[in-house]
Amino acid sequence: MKVTLRSPRAGVVVERFGDKRKYLYRIVEINPLCLIKPCTTLLPLTEISANAKIIGPDGQPVPATGEYYITAETMDPYHIVTDWF
Repeated sequence: MKVTLRSPRAGVVVERFGDKRKYLYRIVEINPLCLIKPCTTLLPLTEISANAKIIGPDGQPVPATGEYYITAETMDPYHIVTDWF
């Protein structure tokens, strides 16, 4: 279910990498933290792919505290992800 933000929310910039049939997103190393602007549309990452993963700087998957949401209106390979809990 898509969500439209009503207020700013913290996020992390990620870059899609690897095989295009897999949904792997690596947290960028330079300036990863950002604010997602109000009126931005987000989708649950699991709606894109049940096997999608966020990969940290150490190369390991980063588990969500709640559920990951990803920006729907950004261009590949860069997106913004937030942990919704």
